[in-house]
Amino acid sequence: MKLLTYLFSITVLVLIWSCTDDPYTPEPEAENVFKIDAKTTKIKATFNIGTPYLLKVNLNNTFNDYDSVTVTAKFKYSTQKQIKFYDDGGLNSSSHDLVAKNNIWTAYYLPTHADSAYRDSMIVTANLYQNNKVTTSVLYSLAFVKVAKPAVIDSITVLKNGKIFESGFTKFRFCIFAHDPDNPVNNNITLYEDTLKAFLELFDSTGLSKRCDTIVNYRYQKDSLKFNHWLSASYAAGIATGSAYKIKCYVDDSYDGTDAATVCFDSIRIVNKAPVISNFQCPDTVFIPKDNKHTDYSVFLTVEDDQGYTEKNDIDSVRLIVTSLDTKNSWQYKLYNNGTAGDVTPNDKIYSLRFISDKSEPGRFNLKLTAFDKVPHMSNVIEKNILYFKRTSKTNFKGKK
Repeated sequence: MKLLTYLFSITVLVLIWSCTDDPYTPEPEAENVFKIDAKTTKIKATFNIGTPYLLKVNLNNTFNDYDSVTVTAKFKYSTQKQIKFYDDGGLNSSSHDLVAKNNIWTAYYLPTHADSAYRDSMIVTANLYQNNKVTTSVLYSLAFVKVAKPAVIDSITVLKNGKIFESGFTKFRFCIFAHDPDNPVNNNITLYEDTLKAFLELFDSTGLSKRCDTIVNYRYQKDSLKFNHWLSASYAAGIATGSAYKIKCYVDDSYDGTDAATVCFDSIRIVNKAPVISNFQCPDTVFIPKDNKHTDYSVFLTVEDDQGYTEKNDIDSVRLIVTSLDTKNSWQYKLYNNGTAGDVTPNDKIYSLRFISDKSEPGRFNLKLTAFDKVPHMSNVIEKNILYFKRTSKTNFKGKK
C-alpha cells in the first residue's frame, strides 16, 4: 500500500512526500511541495480513511536545555486521537523515524474515520520537561482545506421536464438516490460522518430562487442513500401560475468546498388559483346598550385555497372593510385563523374577528370581505349591510317608537 508522508517545516517549507513500498526511503513528488511563508494561509490536503501516512515535523530547534521532549499533534475539529511524533531513528517500531536526534520528528498516522470538518487546522505542540516540570509550547498551527470528492446523484424518481403542478394537485412522493465516493455505504452503514444533505430549489424564468426545501428524510438502500420527499399542493403557495419554472435537485456533503451534485428539470408548469370565501356569518342588527358600554359581536368566514388555507401556506390576509352608509367613513380590519381575536379553532378554514367597543354610535354600515393569497390573487367579494341600533326605554325590539 502506498504510504504518504507529510513534512512540515516551521521556517519556510512544508513537504508532502509519497513513498513506495518502503516508507524509509521517501521520494518527494514535485506537485506535493508546499512553501510556507508569511502569506501562506492554507494547505490543500486530504487524509483518506484506511490509508497510512507519515507526518514529518522539522522542529528547527534542538531543545538541548531540556531533560526530554515529546511532540504531539491533533486536528482542531477532528475526533481523531492525538498523534504522537518520534525522533528515535525507528526505535519505536510504529514511528518509522529514519534518523535519531536530528530534530525531524515522525509520526505514523492511520485515519480510522474521516474528519467531517471541511476547514481544519493541525496544531503541533511540544511538551518540554525539565526538573520535574513540564512546559507546553504550541509550535505552530497549519490551516488545512480538505480535498474531497463531491456527492453523486444516481437517479431521481417522478420529477421530469415539463412536470405540471396543478392547483390542488394530489400529494405525491419523489426520491433522490445518491452516494458519496468519500463515504461508501457498506451493509447499510456509512464508514464515517461525511453526511449528505439533499435540497429541492425552485427558480422562475429569470433565475430567481422562489423557494428552497431541505430534504431530511433518508434511509440506506444497498450502496446508496435514498432521500424521500413529499410534495403537496402547498408547494405552490405564493408562486404565480406559469410554465417556465425550473426545479434543481442537489446533494451536498459535509465538505463545503466541493461542488454539489445537481440535476435540473426545465419547463415546470405551476397553476395557482385564487382563494374562495363563503359562509359569511354576522348579526343583521347589533344592539348598542343604552349606557353605551360593551358592544360585543363576532364575524366568521370560511376560506378555501388549493395551495393551503392558512397563513403558513398560501393565504396572505383576510380583510374586512366597514363603511358607514351615513357618514361614508370606513375602517379596515383583519380576520384571524390562529385561535386569537375571537377565533375559536386555529387552522380550520374559518377566519374570525370579535368586535368589542365601549362607544358605538347607531347607524347603517356596509361590511365588505375579501381574501388575498401570497401571489397575490384576490378572492371573490362578499358584502353585507348591518344596523347598529341603540336601545332606549321608549323603543321596542324592532326599533319602533
